Amino acid sequence: MGRAPPQLWWASRTGKWIEMKRPGWSALAGCAVVIVLVASLLGGWRLFTKAGSHAAPLDERQRALSTQLDGFRGEDGLFMHSFAAVKEPGLYQSAYGLSALRAAGEPVHVSLPGPEIRQRLSPWAEKDPLWGRYYFGLLEQATGKTVHTEADVQVLRRMLTGDGYFRDPAPESPQEPAAPLKLSQTTAALEGLQQFGSPLRSADRARVADWLHAFPSPSEPQMVVEYNLARACELVGSPVPKETAVRVDAWSPPQRAASAEERSVQLTDTAAYVLAASLTKTDLSSRRAKLIEVLTPEKGDLADPQMAWMVARALAVVSNQQSAAAAVSPGIKRHLLENGLMSKAQSYQGRLDASYQAERLRMAEGLPTKDERLRQGLEGLRTQLFSHGTALDRATWLATYRLAGGTVSAPEEESVLQAASEAFTRNVTLQNVQIWAQQVDVLQVLDEPIPAFTVEPWAAQSPEARSARNVLVLGLSRAGRLGLLADRPAAAQLLTEADEQLKAGTVTAASLALDAASAVGWVTDAATSQRMKKQLDARTLSDTVG
Repeated sequence: MGRAPPQLWWASRTGKWIEMKRPGWSALAGCAVVIVLVASLLGGWRLFTKAGSHAAPLDERQRALSTQLDGFRGEDGLFMHSFAAVKEPGLYQSAYGLSALRAAGEPVHVSLPGPEIRQRLSPWAEKDPLWGRYYFGLLEQATGKTVHTEADVQVLRRMLTGDGYFRDPAPESPQEPAAPLKLSQTTAALEGLQQFGSPLRSADRARVADWLHAFPSPSEPQMVVEYNLARACELVGSPVPKETAVRVDAWSPPQRAASAEERSVQLTDTAAYVLAASLTKTDLSSRRAKLIEVLTPEKGDLADPQMAWMVARALAVVSNQQSAAAAVSPGIKRHLLENGLMSKAQSYQGRLDASYQAERLRMAEGLPTKDERLRQGLEGLRTQLFSHGTALDRATWLATYRLAGGTVSAPEEESVLQAASEAFTRNVTLQNVQIWAQQVDVLQVLDEPIPAFTVEPWAAQSPEARSARNVLVLGLSRAGRLGLLADRPAAAQLLTEADEQLKAGTVTAASLALDAASAVGWVTDAATSQRMKKQLDARTLSDTVG
């Protein structure tokens, strides 16, 4: 089709997937650093054990650890670094996701009162003054709770320009937006004011209506523009321009698209057409079957909650509520939090490095590493990694795949191992110690010898430099080369660092300091374990992604 995907329904600047912040690599950091630290403190530091048959039954602690670890699994079978973002509500996601459920005829239950909903979600609204208030309006429609304040009404009113359109004051918004963006911003502001029970004064409505009726005709029909124009006219009590009705009546839904990009465009245009037709009184009876066919989603079509909202509304117009609910509800409900809001993270995809760490944790804690779901998820990464991944990526994949129960051909394995050895870091510095530590760890899991290397020591004066030194200590210990570090930190010093990190730093850095302390000879004692366990209990899971 040659067209770029349309901007989101209201041409807003939100709706991007959440990318989990990746913590630095440490032996027992990453996807389950909290679990690892607790287990290690209570059970002693078993930093490296061979994967075995694990025929013996798991004890209570191992069963609990296994259950916790499985909670980090993504939808693709791989593991994630953290579910902190998954448990956090998102304004954009809640506004559109709950509105989609309501449009599909599903009940919407949010346990929080309106003011608390606002408190939880206001940081996003403050960063996005127009769209944030519009999302508050959607939330109010979906939940029946009052989220806005009078201040929100005044913020929206101040956006009305002398020309008769509303302009988004956010710094990222263009000073002179293109006509379609002016229109979408105007429609969003009018929707918010309407929901807040504060429609414009008659003089302002007339000014907006004049601007709408002077809106330039697009060179080719754009159904999102036509819908926004018709809806804005309705909100100010003005008739829909005849030209809009003519363009809507003449539009025909395209054939079902092949590519994901084309499908996104097709769903957007078709949903907008149906909604515009409902405002222009266009008869859809002769096209109903075709429209339902095009709008009925396939897997992956409704990953964006805004798209789900559009499709649910359009299906409700052309078919019935049951069809809309069956099409959009399962995907939306999957992301509901306990309080009824929607998770900020809408895509729970795992990562190779987190999956490797999960398997390493299983090894260290005597858990079975064979994992069919993980093996299948890794299969999906094979082509990409072997075509575009680094030597370390491929070695990490092979180590994880082996542990999960997979096998590869002898030539393929030999190629991976040779590339990993050739790419090994031969001179360790502050700048490359993280990569070097990963290489050491992966080669050990693969039962490969560690190539010769040298170390350029650095002053551990900053927290970052001390964490890097701890990575070095741990790697040298595993490689049997601690003698290369002349100025070795004492175990007591490392325990103090761990205490400081648990009080005011990150759990990842604390875990790393404890790893290093164990590497230089510290043996777990009950008093230290209990003290740090109490500190750890006071921390939140989000600390693991610091």
